[in-house]
Amino acid sequence: MNRVFSAAVLAATVTLLIGCQPKVPIGYQRQLAPDLFTPGVEPAENSYRLLIEPQSEGAFPCTLAIARVEPDESAAGDFLLAETPTSEPALRLTVAKMSPAEQARWTEAFRGMLAIRDLRFLDPLSLKDRGNDTTGLLRTAARVDASFLLTYLVNRFGPNSAQLIGVLYDVGTTRPVAVVHAYRQYLDEEGREVMVDVKPGDQRQIDALYQATARFENLTVACMRELLRGDRPAEEKRPHRWKPLCPFWHPLWPPPPGMVPPL
Repeated sequence: MNRVFSAAVLAATVTLLIGCQPKVPIGYQRQLAPDLFTPGVEPAENSYRLLIEPQSEGAFPCTLAIARVEPDESAAGDFLLAETPTSEPALRLTVAKMSPAEQARWTEAFRGMLAIRDLRFLDPLSLKDRGNDTTGLLRTAARVDASFLLTYLVNRFGPNSAQLIGVLYDVGTTRPVAVVHAYRQYLDEEGREVMVDVKPGDQRQIDALYQATARFENLTVACMRELLRGDRPAEEKRPHRWKPLCPFWHPLWPPPPGMVPPL
């Protein structure tokens, strides 16, 4: 009897302590402009837009480098990717380390697209001493032999509203070739945003962050496919560096008629 009473008292005490704990408020970012990475350029509203004509030569197959950036409140190790309006505080961004789940989603998104032969995910460690900025990302992408670099940011500015803003760079020319933007917002029956993170069950169909991320991935794949359709094979093939370990025939043995012995 005493054990039952002690267990009940302990359970009541734990419940009381948990209920008295202050709830941590959930903070959201301010809503960013879709032209964050390309100020002054007409953005793509919930879509993608090419900034150049899709005409290239020998750009595919290629390696695509992907880097996610995030706001950084600290003064050290951050950089300013784009100038914001003077009425708003400057937004400083830093390269983020992508989780294995994020990398897996990108890998699955490009599955079956043979023109993308490899995906390279860039993080602060891969930048090394090349600079924690866009120039450093482009240099790192060139080091891993990537032809294109995708830089994007996840902007969650409400309980159930989110957008992803990205820009695709040509690593060779270091110029942006496309902008990508995906936006989602879901309201309940009363017209209010309700956070779905605390709801039980699968809420992906009404999760703005999940749906915006999925749309952004699909738009990026569609953008790369359009660039692929405008690409033509290079006229001159790259010379191979393969050399045989030994001649095709022994030097003392006469070559077949019409064959020139190798030098």
